[in-house]
Amino acid sequence: IAQNGYRFRVVVTAGCGSVNSGVAILTVNAYPVISLSFSPTTVVCVSDPAFSISATPAGGVFSGTGVSGTTFTPSVAGIGPRPITYTVSNAGCQSVQTRTILVNECPERHLRLQDFPATVVYPIPNAGDFHIRLNTDLYTTINVKLYNSLGQLVKEQVATGLSYGSVIDVHTFNLANGAYHLYLTSGSDKKATSILIQKL
Repeated sequence: IAQNGYRFRVVVTAGCGSVNSGVAILTVNAYPVISLSFSPTTVVCVSDPAFSISATPAGGVFSGTGVSGTTFTPSVAGIGPRPITYTVSNAGCQSVQTRTILVNECPERHLRLQDFPATVVYPIPNAGDFHIRLNTDLYTTINVKLYNSLGQLVKEQVATGLSYGSVIDVHTFNLANGAYHLYLTSGSDKKATSILIQKL
């Protein structure tokens, strides 16, 4: 690579003297030096959301189980070590680098609705809306029902497309101040809790 750009001539000598050729410039292409970046980490849970993978220099191609373009999806990759390869070329000089992402099952996330802390409701009290965070990977759909102190159903919604870490937003601006009973169900699993709505 240090000789990239060197200039060469051919000198032809005969009885009548010497003749110089035109200049030829030598091009030496370097092999690309690859740097991989996986965010957030190289150890993930199978229930984690998809995340971006990147590398320099740009223009290369990622390959491996669970890879689509520049995105790695743990649930598609499956449990186990998953080699991710990046291939990039510079004028025909090809470099390849592989790095492994370890996808774990993370059984501590297999919580039923009634298990602590499968769901966390916040803030309590609230000023008209609240949020339910899922700390479990067992559910993709949850039914949300809110009852007043008389046992009357005052709010109902179904949250779909859920995964570990999802947050369900519940808006209750039309409800009066007071204590309410929150019921979460999914299939045969259910959880009940009390919340306090206190508008300012």
